[in-house]
Amino acid sequence: MSLAVKPISLSDRPIYQSKLVELEQTASYPLGEDAFQLDHGADYFAFFDRLGQVNYYAVLDGEKAIAVGAAVLRQVPDRAGEKPCPAWYLCDLKVHPDYRRQHLSLRLFRHAFTKHFAECDRGYAISMNPGDDHPNRVVPLLQFICPVKFRCTATLEIYSLSADEMQRVEPLLKEHRGDISYLSLKGIKDLRLQSTGAVLPLLHVQLGDTAPPHTSYLTPSPIGNMTHSGLKPPSHQALTIQNRQSKIQNGICYFSPIPGFTHMFCALRGDALAIALSKQGILPQATASIVSHGMNDSDWRFVLTSDI
Repeated sequence: MSLAVKPISLSDRPIYQSKLVELEQTASYPLGEDAFQLDHGADYFAFFDRLGQVNYYAVLDGEKAIAVGAAVLRQVPDRAGEKPCPAWYLCDLKVHPDYRRQHLSLRLFRHAFTKHFAECDRGYAISMNPGDDHPNRVVPLLQFICPVKFRCTATLEIYSLSADEMQRVEPLLKEHRGDISYLSLKGIKDLRLQSTGAVLPLLHVQLGDTAPPHTSYLTPSPIGNMTHSGLKPPSHQALTIQNRQSKIQNGICYFSPIPGFTHMFCALRGDALAIALSKQGILPQATASIVSHGMNDSDWRFVLTSDI
C-alpha cells in the first residue's frame, strides 16, 4: 500500500470537495441517545476559512482520500481581554474506517505541526471524549507521537440547552463572560441526526469579546420567520444577508434564544462558570480534551463550540 500526504491548495479545493464529503459521511459521533454526522455544506472549507489561515492535508491511497486534517493559524488571546497572538489549531482529523488502527490521523497531525512549527511554535487540538465514560484514546497518543511535546491541558464541558433553559441561564453567562449572542452555522457546518436524517436546528453561544466579527445580526420574529431586527450592530460587525454569501462565510448571529433550537456552549471544567451552572442543575452533555504545546498560560476562554 503506497500512501501519500497531499497538501490541498486553494486551486485543489474543487477537485477534492467530493472526496472530503465522501470521507466525512463515514464518521458518526454520539449525541445523547442519538448520534450525528457532520455536514460542511457546498463549500467544505468555508468553516475552516472563518477561523484563520488554513493549511489542509489529505492522505491519499491512489485517488482516494483516506485521512484528512487541517492546521489553521489563528489569532487567539491567552487570557480574556489580552491581545490575540498566533497559535495553530489542529483539527478535522478523520480516517476512513477501512484504514483505522494505523495511526494515520496522528501521523498527519505530526506532519502538519512539524512542517509549520518554524512559523509559529505553539498550538492546540480538541478531541471529543467518548460518551461512555471511557478515557480518550487519542490524547495519550498525541502526547507521545509528536516530536514536539503536547500535553493534556484542560477538559471542556459542553452544554446543550433549549430556548427556555437558555433564557434562564443567560444572566449567569453574562455575569461570567459578558455580552452573549447566538451564531448559526447553517450551511457551513451542520449536525445531521442519525435517527431522522434531519439537520439539528443549532445555535452556538458567542461569549463576550469572542463573538466573531463580520456576521449578520438577526433576532427571531414570529417563530419560523426570521427577519431583520432593525437593530444596528457595531459597524465592524455589520454584514448584510444579501452580501453574506460573497464573503468568507461566518454565519448569522441572533441576539435571543430561538424556540425549537438547541443552544450550545462550553466552559472549562472547574471554571467558575461551570461550577455556577452545576449549582443550578445545568450539567454538560459532552466533554472534550484540549491538548496543547506552548500554551500553558491560556485560560481557554476563547474556545467556542462554533470552532470545534
